[in-house]
Amino acid sequence: MRKGALFLGCLLVLVYVGLGYCAPSKEIWKDIGSGIDEIDLRTVCVDPNNPDIIYAGSTKSIFKSQDGGKAWQKVHLIRGTLTAVNVIAIDPKNQDVIYAGTQNGLYKSSNGGVAWNKLFGGIGTQEKEIRHMAIETKDAGRIYLGTTNGLFVTNDTGKMWNKPPGEISNRVINFIAINPLDSNIVYVAAQTGLFKSTDRGLTWDRIFITSDQSEALDTEEIPEDITIDESLTTSNKIPNCVACDTQDTDVIYIGTNSGVFVSYDAGAAFNKITNTGLTNRKIVSLLCLNDGALYAATNNGIFRISRPYNRWEEIYMGLSSKDARFLVYDQKNNFILAAAKKGIYQLSVDISSDGNLANNLREEDPDTQKILAKFKSEPTIQEVQQTAIRYAEVHNEKIDEWRKSAKKKALLPTLSVGTGRDLTDYYHWDSGPNPDVLQRGKDAIDWSVAASWNLGELIWNDDQASIDVRSKLMVQLRDDILNEITRLYFERRRLQIELLTNPPKNTQLKLEKELRLQELTAGIDALTGGWFSNQIQIRLKNFLFS
Repeated sequence: MRKGALFLGCLLVLVYVGLGYCAPSKEIWKDIGSGIDEIDLRTVCVDPNNPDIIYAGSTKSIFKSQDGGKAWQKVHLIRGTLTAVNVIAIDPKNQDVIYAGTQNGLYKSSNGGVAWNKLFGGIGTQEKEIRHMAIETKDAGRIYLGTTNGLFVTNDTGKMWNKPPGEISNRVINFIAINPLDSNIVYVAAQTGLFKSTDRGLTWDRIFITSDQSEALDTEEIPEDITIDESLTTSNKIPNCVACDTQDTDVIYIGTNSGVFVSYDAGAAFNKITNTGLTNRKIVSLLCLNDGALYAATNNGIFRISRPYNRWEEIYMGLSSKDARFLVYDQKNNFILAAAKKGIYQLSVDISSDGNLANNLREEDPDTQKILAKFKSEPTIQEVQQTAIRYAEVHNEKIDEWRKSAKKKALLPTLSVGTGRDLTDYYHWDSGPNPDVLQRGKDAIDWSVAASWNLGELIWNDDQASIDVRSKLMVQLRDDILNEITRLYFERRRLQIELLTNPPKNTQLKLEKELRLQELTAGIDALTGGWFSNQIQIRLKNFLFS
């Protein structure tokens, strides 16, 4: 009996750290921020001349790595209450010169982060907060600084700052991008739209205007009893970030609160890129690679889309936090670095991938077959997806039932019942021996029943419009559930592989990964009503006693 219990326990361990379908290494984010003791990171910066040097900014500190993220050291701690580091930039001609834009102004270090001096403080609280900055590659002395109260420009590395005239001088600045092919062209994403300069910031034109017009759903068609997310009906086009095409100066991309827009004519006109597959439309950081592929960071994951831009796919393998804040590209090593709430991650983009996890498996490999055989006691991704859809009641059969019921409605009659009282003889004079006596007669009550049919509803009825809106909302919800359950499922598998093939030697790190495994399992259970864990136990028992 003890041997059987011991065997069952061992097999349970194998199941929970067993192997399954996984993406190739090029599709997996690698956690390189394990040496950072902050859990709320906001930005990351890589030295363009020496990719081993990486800086990361958090809500409290700046961290530096000189070996590509293997080891980190805290190099700066800003004293005071407003300590968050929003942006870090490296002088392209001198890697020892570092700039840090914080909530309390702009700081500069001339010795690789050992010592810092305040370079810009602004006037008032709004000008103190630095949202973004950009350094011109050809002339490192020219710096563009975006604050919560306008744009500032310097030509002498911060000795003197100037505010350009016009609207851009008093707006919240979210992002600044210098065109990599022509430094005369500068884009500034502000709360009221996208501004462009073709003369290095001397004059500015607004080429993209923020709009709040509805474009996703017609709110007049939505029934009063339906409550929906405002993000589905309001197109909030506030530009959060800008990405310039590295091959064509006329192509620019804007990341907004409602998705990504692209212009192929230097900003004369913008078109909306599809939101299909994009579970969160608020884009906080955007990258454009040489092949035209776009990477978008949101607080609900990191997504990629390739030309002709038909559908976004989530690149989630290896990310322990979906709340991404900033993306940067390491051109020398073909890496993307991502700053997320819980760490710094690295993704190799040297080889393109179709993202199809199952098709990328080497099934002819005998070792792979052995691994997959061990994992047969767990539900497949298709079973988990179908269960999640049923549990959330967003399956297609429900919509079909609505439509069938709407058609049957025309066959049912509308019933009406009416009653009336005849008052003619209610009170009358006695017609008998007492003609002068007023007598009360019997009540005379009439009633009727009527039935009517509206056969025109067999062809069309007003309920169809409501069903169309409800089905559209249900499809959106189903897509969100499928994306989330797929991400949890394969992230759990990847972690199982890591724990089995490369178990952490550090006890604390091992506990963190074990807890993360339990968290992912709980997430799948939450979307399937506990079915996932229950099925694992049932199938394991059947396997043991079969």
